[in-house]
Amino acid sequence: MRPLFRSAFLWIAVALILVASCIAASFWWANRPETLFRRIVFDPIPASVKILNVDYVSRREWQAIFHVQLSPTDFEFLRAVKAYRQLESDSDKHAVGLIYPLFKTMLPTESALANYEVFQAFDDHPQGTLSYFIIDRRHSDGFIIYIRF
Repeated sequence: MRPLFRSAFLWIAVALILVASCIAASFWWANRPETLFRRIVFDPIPASVKILNVDYVSRREWQAIFHVQLSPTDFEFLRAVKAYRQLESDSDKHAVGLIYPLFKTMLPTESALANYEVFQAFDDHPQGTLSYFIIDRRHSDGFIIYIRF
């Protein structure tokens, strides 16, 4: 190869590597747990919220499951802001049985749900978003599940 062509080839290769690196970095940044929480649940993240795990699946319909620890005060704050209502009747609890498969890897058995309170909210997003807040009785450890359909 001539030196001029070798030099142009090298510059093109470097440019392609930089573009690919930028795309990979932006994808990584967009799917960080904190970024997903801010985009999907609430921004800014309340001070006591610690995101332990996130399971995010994006297709035409998507779901996000956040395993969080938080203070009872921040739980009450998020509950009020997102207008979660507590599920108490048997028909409401049936809905919980339907969503348990979504986060079964985070709880040992479906009967473990007996130690949790379940709240539900509907988002006014045009596509429709269903949200569950499943939290232990001390209001300090739980799951936030978002399903957009």
